[in-house]
Amino acid sequence: MTPYARALERAREQTGFIDLANGQMHPYGYRHPPEVFSGLWEIYLRDRSYAPQALGPRSTRDALAAWYRRRGLPAQAEQFFLTSGTSEAYRLLFTLLCPIDRTLALPLPGYPLFEELAALSERPVEYYALDHGWTLTPKGLEQLSRDAAVLVLIEPNNPTGRILRPEEVGTLRAFLRERGLVLIIDEVFESFHYGHGGPSPRALDFPDILVITLNGLSKRWACPDFKVAWGLVSGPERARDSLLERLDTALDALLPVSPFSCRLAEHLLQHPDDLSRRIAADLTTNRDCLLQFRKLNPGLLNGPLPEGGIHWMPQTPVADDEQLAIALLEKWQLHVMPGYLFGLEDRGYIVMSLLLPPPLFAEGLERLGRGLRELADSPV
Repeated sequence: MTPYARALERAREQTGFIDLANGQMHPYGYRHPPEVFSGLWEIYLRDRSYAPQALGPRSTRDALAAWYRRRGLPAQAEQFFLTSGTSEAYRLLFTLLCPIDRTLALPLPGYPLFEELAALSERPVEYYALDHGWTLTPKGLEQLSRDAAVLVLIEPNNPTGRILRPEEVGTLRAFLRERGLVLIIDEVFESFHYGHGGPSPRALDFPDILVITLNGLSKRWACPDFKVAWGLVSGPERARDSLLERLDTALDALLPVSPFSCRLAEHLLQHPDDLSRRIAADLTTNRDCLLQFRKLNPGLLNGPLPEGGIHWMPQTPVADDEQLAIALLEKWQLHVMPGYLFGLEDRGYIVMSLLLPPPLFAEGLERLGRGLRELADSPV
């Protein structure tokens, strides 16, 4: 166990501990009322049956296709596959799309889960670095070797909270076309977009690229415990159909999704998304709180503000990110994640979450400001 992990373990036992890196919906009440599930469960038990389909129940894939069509993407049920989570989908896709002698291209900074899934899939990784404004640039993409077979895009990005600009989309599209890479787009945070509504499905921007868009119940619908995720395969018809055929074979051996969870997914896809809107409203309030904090405390949390998702990666005046995180835990019972966990070491970056009730977020931010002012004057 690292010193940071030990300090976090001790701090969690203290009264007044605030997890300003929280990534979980349920601890702060972001969940559907029980009657949503109990009513569906009673209906399910009355006509319970098990007739599995490799890619997932046709009725669920029909509901998914209708949901994407309402959002502007002309999807068909045949383009979807279901898994018990996006992690399972990644493992399948890494294995099927990346030959053993090729590499997976991941963003830097990026979420550490992807390296773990790549290791489990026995596939090596390399990185395309985002610049200090978290912009995707030709220079960053050109760092990738010719061995890269699959590129992973997180949209909105996690942990930076940034959303691609049209010129970046054009740069990426030209690069993928020239290199012949497959694109995996992770859209699990797509509903949390600061501004007027969320972005359109990003696959619309890559019509001539083989694209697999991943999403699920975990974030938008705050149902990680029901274990349903999906992939939407789009792009050139021949490549698309070939991948779906291989997925059908692989998933026929696994049959990973629960019939009841699929029924729940159908219900949530077809009904108003009030919980997602409540979460998005709290995130927007907390981002406004960040704006005010930066006006009153210039120089403490630097870098572009988040545009979507639930996390943010600012740079602080304290260079040693791990010691900063430990000091905040030990003296202020406050948890932020050090930047080295996301690929940026000893440059003062931290990762924090906006997924808290606004009063608690404001308290955590005030505590962070006091800690940073003291530590910047007396370096850890």
